[in-house]
Amino acid sequence: MLVIKYFDNGGLDTLKAYIEKAELHGFSKDNFRYEQLSKVLALLDSGKFKNIEEVYPVIADLELNTAEALVKYHNFVYYGVVNPRKILSKYNIPVKRPDSLSIIKVLATENMVQLLRDIQPASADYKMFQKELKSYLDTISRGERMKRAGIAKAQKTGTAGASNSASWLVAIEGDSTLPAGDNKLAGAGNRLKTILVSMERLRWKLPEKGAEYIQVNIPDFTLTWFDGKDTVSYMKVCVGGKREEGFEEKVKLYLQTGKLEDKPKNHQTPMLFGKLNSIQVNPIWNIPVSIARSEIYYLALKDRYYLSNNNIQVYYKDRLIRDPDTIQWRKYKREKLPFKFKQGSGSGNALGKFKFVYDASSTIYLHDTNNKTAFKLADRAISHGCVRVERPLEFAEKLVKDKYQYDQLRMEVNLPPLDTTRMEFYKRKLAKKADTVNLFKLKPSWFGVKQPVPLILNYITAWADHGKIQYRPDVYGHDEAVWAVIRKFM
Repeated sequence: MLVIKYFDNGGLDTLKAYIEKAELHGFSKDNFRYEQLSKVLALLDSGKFKNIEEVYPVIADLELNTAEALVKYHNFVYYGVVNPRKILSKYNIPVKRPDSLSIIKVLATENMVQLLRDIQPASADYKMFQKELKSYLDTISRGERMKRAGIAKAQKTGTAGASNSASWLVAIEGDSTLPAGDNKLAGAGNRLKTILVSMERLRWKLPEKGAEYIQVNIPDFTLTWFDGKDTVSYMKVCVGGKREEGFEEKVKLYLQTGKLEDKPKNHQTPMLFGKLNSIQVNPIWNIPVSIARSEIYYLALKDRYYLSNNNIQVYYKDRLIRDPDTIQWRKYKREKLPFKFKQGSGSGNALGKFKFVYDASSTIYLHDTNNKTAFKLADRAISHGCVRVERPLEFAEKLVKDKYQYDQLRMEVNLPPLDTTRMEFYKRKLAKKADTVNLFKLKPSWFGVKQPVPLILNYITAWADHGKIQYRPDVYGHDEAVWAVIRKFM
C-alpha cells in the first residue's frame, strides 16, 4: 500500500508538494485531487480519532486519492495529456503512451521521491518555458487572479476548474467582462498559449533520434542537421500548403456528393520519423493520382502538347503511350482517369535533380526543385506535401560522406569532379549526354548514404534560443487543435 510505504517517511507530503507546483507545467492542481489529498493528510496528522475503527476508512480514502493523484500526475507530466496521433490527422510519428503496465510500475515504485524527480522534463526548452510561465503568473497579482477566477471558471467548459486554471484562461483567451481593446493580457496571451502547447509537445515520448539527426521544422520552414550540440547544416525548405478555408465543412459536402470538384485540398506536410537511406539523382516523378486528377488532367485538356513539352510520359495499364498528344481527354472523366503519369529526368522535373528517400514514407520525401525563387518567400507552405530543400547538393555531400561517390554524383548533374584527375572521364560523360545522333536519354542514378541518418519532420512553434524564446506562426492550426484539449486541464 502507498500509505503504509510513504506516510511516515514524508513521501506523501512530497507528492503533495509537487502537485502544488503543477501550474508550472500548465496544469491545475485540481486534476490531481489536491484538495482531497490535503484534507485527508491533515486529518491523519491531527490524530483526532476515538478508536482504530475510525482510522481505517480514512486510510482507505487516502490510499485511493494517493493512487489516483500519483498515476495521473506521472502520466500528465511524463507523457502529456494528448495523444497527437488521435487529434492530428497527419501525425505519423510513433508516440509512446501510458498503458496498464506503466501504471502498475508507478504504483509499485519503491522510491516515490526519486520517481517524481525523474519524470520532470529536463530539456533547456522546457525549463525556459517554465521560467516564462512563472513570469506570466507573477504578472497577474494574486488578488486579480482570485477576482477574475469566478468569471472565467463559469465560462470554462471541461473537467478541471480552479483559481489558477481560471487565471490561465483569462490571460490567454481574454476577460469577457472588459471592454474591447482594454484587455492588456490579450497580446501576451497568444504567446502564453504557444508556450503551453509547446510544453505539451515536449512531453510526448517520441522515438530516440540519437546525437546526430536531421529535423525539418514545418512552421519555421527550415531544415537543421544536428550532431550533438553542433549544427552541421541549416537551410530553408518549402513545405506543403495549408488546407483550404472551411476545410471541415467542405469535407462534409464532399462526403455527401462524392464529386471530385467538391473535395477540398489538403497538402499539409505530415509529421514523420524515419531514416534517410538513399539519394536518387535525376529522379523520375511518379505523379500522384490526386495531382493527376486535379491538375494534369486540366492542363492536358487545355494544351494538347503540355505533356510532351514537360517531359511527362503517360501509361495505360502499365504500357507507355508513345504519342500522348493524340489522347482525346474529353472522353475520360477525371474521377476515373485510367492513366498513370511520370515526369522524366531533366531540368524541368518538378523534383529537380535530387530526391532524398527515407524509410518512413514512399510518397513524402525531401527533394530539389526547379523553382528556386520560392525560397525567397517568407511563407513557404506552397508544395503538394513533400519538402523542397534549398541547397540539395550540399545536403547530398553531407549524406554521401565519400569523396569518390560525391564526385560521381556531381558528374551525374553535369558538375565537374573535385578530383581533377577525373576530368577526362567527366568530359567524355558530357559528350555522351550531348550526343543528339544517338538520342541520349537521361536516366536516374541511385546513391547510398554513408550511414542512414534519422530524420524527423516535426511541428515546433516555440523553442529556446540563446536565452530567448523564438516563436513561429501556427501555419496548419495544429497548435489550436492541441490547445482545445489541454485547456480543459488548466
